[in-house]
Amino acid sequence: MLLAASLLLAAAGCLTAAELDITADSAMTEDALADLVAEGARMRLASGVFTGAMLQAQGVVGESLAVTAPEGGVQSWLAPVLSGKLLAGFFRTDPGLANWRWTSFQRRQDTLAGCPKAVSWLDPGAIRKRAEALAQPGEAAGTPVLSYDQVPDRLGWAVPLEAVDGSSRTVFVAGTAAWPAHVGPIDGTGG
Repeated sequence: MLLAASLLLAAAGCLTAAELDITADSAMTEDALADLVAEGARMRLASGVFTGAMLQAQGVVGESLAVTAPEGGVQSWLAPVLSGKLLAGFFRTDPGLANWRWTSFQRRQDTLAGCPKAVSWLDPGAIRKRAEALAQPGEAAGTPVLSYDQVPDRLGWAVPLEAVDGSSRTVFVAGTAAWPAHVGPIDGTGG
């Protein structure tokens, strides 16, 4: 019971994972952390502070997803907020669940105009299909992994395009956009 109460306090932002001694070596599974992230997102959604009254009333937190760093390991967590079949935005937090931010696809808090279909951002089959559009002859799309292209703000699904000779290259998919992974430094202009 004490652990459950502590986890709820962490989800509410009152305690961090570090204060609860949640580490990669702890008994907490990735599924349990995903549940904790979802609960934290639900509490923030219910407050309406981040999202506004419309999403407070009709938004639903989807399944939390680990954002994997290119070198491996969890870089952050993402909790999508859905309204019907649309992705209104998402909460994102660091692995310690201490710093939360809200990213919105809404143009204004009182409308869902411009929000993408959730399937384009969250469905592995749709993501793989989008990546296959960049495949060369003989390449097949592998399993998408939520990650980022060099810097965490360039969030996308890393999809390996694997050739029959065993070589592989990575493309990224975010919604309806797909691009080859950047090689070399990003110039700071998004290019």
